[in-house]
Amino acid sequence: MTDTGEATGSAPATSGMSADRRGQLEAEIDQLRLRSGKAESERRLTTLGVVGLVAGIVLALVGWVASTGASDSRDVISMVALSIVGLTVAVAGGALFLRYSIARFLRLWLLRLIYEQREQTDRITGSG
Repeated sequence: MTDTGEATGSAPATSGMSADRRGQLEAEIDQLRLRSGKAESERRLTTLGVVGLVAGIVLALVGWVASTGASDSRDVISMVALSIVGLTVAVAGGALFLRYSIARFLRLWLLRLIYEQREQTDRITGSG
């Protein structure tokens, strides 16, 4: 007994997509990657988000460590300000990374959903 979480009706429980549909889906995904420079810019922005996240955390930690060793209150305030800037960069980088990662995931999910709906329609109408 397999637990797929799908109501199969009279159709056998397979991977959910025929080989033809899976091939069409993969071809469409490849076409989406090559169609414009948008995919490259999204990849760069995702990378920029990761770099910003890591750099912001490092900057915040450096500011915090430096502020603990400072004896003058002006130096402490400067280092605390540096830490706040680092945290701001980290939050912005994390948001940038999350935005483009989720967008890519949802785009692929929607594409797969469209192909599965087409296959279901073809199965119901008997044209596939």
